[in-house]
Amino acid sequence: MRDPHHRLPTDQQEVTSADTGGASRGVRNPSPRSAPEGAEQPAGGAAAFSGPGVPQEESFQERVRRRKREPEQRQHRTHPRFSDAEWAALTAAAKANHCKPGTFTALATVLAAGHDDPRAAVADFRTGIQRLGEATTALSRIGNLLNQETRHLHQGGGLFHAHERLLARLEEAIDTVEDTAVAAAAGTDVIVKPIQVRDFAYKTVRYLFGPGRHNEHTDPHLVASWNDYAPDPGRHPQRHTIGQLAARLDIPIKALPKHLRPEVKYLHIPVRAAPGDRHLTDDEWAHIARRILHTARLAPEGDDQACRWIAVRHAEDHIHLLATLVRQDGRTPDVPRKYIQVMRREVDRIEADLGLRRLNPGDGTAAKRPGHREHFKAHRTGRMADSARLRTTVRRALAASATIEELVTHLANHGVLANVARKPSGDIRGITFAHQPTDGEQPIWYSGSRLAPDLSLPKILGRLAAAEHFPTGFRPDDPWRHAARTLRTLPDLLDQEDEQAAADHIHAFGALLDAAAQTAPTPGRAELRQAAAAFERATRTHKEANYQAGRALRELAYQITRTPATGETGAWLLCAAIAAVIAITRWHHARHHQQQEAAARQALTHLRAAYQHTAAAPLAAITAHAPHPRITAYWETRIHTLLPETADRITTDPTWPALATTLHHAHLAGISPESLITTDDAAKELTNTDNPVALLLWRLRDQQAEQQHARNTAARSVRRPVPNLGLSGVSNRRRI
Repeated sequence: MRDPHHRLPTDQQEVTSADTGGASRGVRNPSPRSAPEGAEQPAGGAAAFSGPGVPQEESFQERVRRRKREPEQRQHRTHPRFSDAEWAALTAAAKANHCKPGTFTALATVLAAGHDDPRAAVADFRTGIQRLGEATTALSRIGNLLNQETRHLHQGGGLFHAHERLLARLEEAIDTVEDTAVAAAAGTDVIVKPIQVRDFAYKTVRYLFGPGRHNEHTDPHLVASWNDYAPDPGRHPQRHTIGQLAARLDIPIKALPKHLRPEVKYLHIPVRAAPGDRHLTDDEWAHIARRILHTARLAPEGDDQACRWIAVRHAEDHIHLLATLVRQDGRTPDVPRKYIQVMRREVDRIEADLGLRRLNPGDGTAAKRPGHREHFKAHRTGRMADSARLRTTVRRALAASATIEELVTHLANHGVLANVARKPSGDIRGITFAHQPTDGEQPIWYSGSRLAPDLSLPKILGRLAAAEHFPTGFRPDDPWRHAARTLRTLPDLLDQEDEQAAADHIHAFGALLDAAAQTAPTPGRAELRQAAAAFERATRTHKEANYQAGRALRELAYQITRTPATGETGAWLLCAAIAAVIAITRWHHARHHQQQEAAARQALTHLRAAYQHTAAAPLAAITAHAPHPRITAYWETRIHTLLPETADRITTDPTWPALATTLHHAHLAGISPESLITTDDAAKELTNTDNPVALLLWRLRDQQAEQQHARNTAARSVRRPVPNLGLSGVSNRRRI
């Protein structure tokens, strides 16, 4: 159950900080509506507060906007006193959070007073303020540059490429501030995503029972409520209205005096089933709603004075919970401080109880999700999000590049712009990527770190530095066959080397898949591209790649991008890649990398499909030269003798005729097939693999190709004429 992209109308997207009980709020809504047009937004965003007991510090250079007047003057005032050490610590903390000491004192005091653990509350407050401060610092700096650029344009100047980069950075900074503010108020991206609502219930209820933004709401109705007989304007519009339902919900809040009403009046909780889950019934959704609200202490079971709430369903895969933050007896509900994590753990238990697909928890190494603007744009156009398409293109370009110039050229050939910013010394200062715009549109630039953690500038430069010798270094005759041979050693390398080296081998294998997806045979290329895209998630763990242990695989990937494969070489590499992904899946499973293990399993499915498409034509060509049935029966007997545990799997496989043909031809060419299957390691490998026929067949075909290549090389050396340098014996005798 997740809700990664569900959005609300503008009036439902307000996210507020904790209730301060009338004190000046130190964290303002990042939306531009929070300030008048043209007003200056300070980095901290806190209002000034002073009192007789709080000395005023004049050394602050930040300009703090004066807060608006309250409708009623505050009547209570306190006069704290501090020692020199305490005052120094308070001043430093206030300055770090871009506010006055009085503001910081008031905010921290009021916030701590409303929690059971004041020290933890102050720590959480300072952490949130620090994150917003860091995010808005970059925005403030870019804003200053933007003012200068605007002045330049007003004076008749043109919009140069550097100005376009500045606008792209500004938009990225704004998105960062907005995402940080939402994360600070609503926690991490979890199964349920609570949204704090300041208004009364009418706007939210109208949205829940309305048609939605794109008429996506079908059959909106109540599945449960606080008393199980609340008005249902969805199923009974003749008797009940949205206003009646909203008024019933508002009763506990409006019963309080205005000065006691909470600023955040409702908690809106969308709960969505994971894609692919079965459609739950209304009774099951009602059960889920009650369990979540019981865990969050908003509506404990058996408490008839708990908060009022409703559960609205207007689609097959999700519901919306709307709960008041005032109990019916007028008290504040005892919501856990980490209520989001509490609800997430409860939903995990619900998924297990109802037999739903359980999604793996994140570990912070995934690529950044597209923003809501990019998500809805992709939905309108019916294409993948721009950042996801850019990430795939940049990864493939890196697999085919050894220098920054090659990277830019490769991207340009695939319709991607790469803007490389350099320092006066010539060193690279930054690089951004954008799709080639059409119809006079401006390109939308993305930094590498925004696309994926392993595409940041330091990572790209480190990878290119390790690939400097690729164009002039080792050049195998057939990189596809050589890569398949190299992958045979990958399972042993994962078991023997340390985690960082193993992580680099896995990352290099991802580069090999990216390269193979570009020049693979056409029948299996589409599935191979999907496999490479899925495996991309399995290449990133907390052990970062150092681009040294996997240099051999990356060099082969570089050569593969310049050498198109045949059907046979492509099938041989895919067969070896399947065995490698199985070993990588086990490696991630042993270390509890759930996200990476799931990605590897998904890639394995696509690799098997790619192998079936790629190997169909070569296997048919091999089977066309099948020997006499008596010879096939002879090899069947030999397989049962040499591999008694695996013989039934091999001889009953649909591709057994092709393997029998290969065994016979290898025997005629002077190759002993028994040498490949009589050793302990070979027998163990054939037993553990999911397709022993393919592994044995392509290994024999590879030995035959290697033997033929050695013969051709020897024949060319014999036929090569000896150059006459005038030093032969006859010439010397004539001169004498």
